[in-house]
Amino acid sequence: MLEKILSFVLNPDRKKNEDKRIESFSPLSLNTALLMIDIAGSDNNLSPEELSLIRRSLAQEFSLSEEEVTLLLDEAKKVLDDQTDLWEPVSELNRQMNDQEKKELLLKLWKIVYTDGRLDGNEDHLMHKIADLLKLDHEDLIQTKLQAKKNAV
Repeated sequence: MLEKILSFVLNPDRKKNEDKRIESFSPLSLNTALLMIDIAGSDNNLSPEELSLIRRSLAQEFSLSEEEVTLLLDEAKKVLDDQTDLWEPVSELNRQMNDQEKKELLLKLWKIVYTDGRLDGNEDHLMHKIADLLKLDHEDLIQTKLQAKKNAV
């Protein structure tokens, strides 16, 4: 905390630069990060392995540096804290993604779920909700689940 205060005092333009970079994140990247953080924390345990997988996935998918991933995740957490439900972020994803991209996102979310080797009831419930909001068939939900589970073992 002291580090952030000193950084701000010594470099006040840094905050402005961070704000500009946050504004440059696309709704697609922000909402993807939001879902990843939400599913990872749905079992009340955001493990270092889950966070590492999320960071790698976001960096690769959106061509982000480590610092940009950190800013994106911080912003996603803020937005998630202000959300009452997932309808708004997922509806934005529905506008921007085709069915194949939504299935790929669902697979990534399942991989995060299975990072710790087990499926919690809250995670399963949230995955069903996300698949429904993404307007994907139950078959897509099960196929991506089985694929992620197979790769996790």
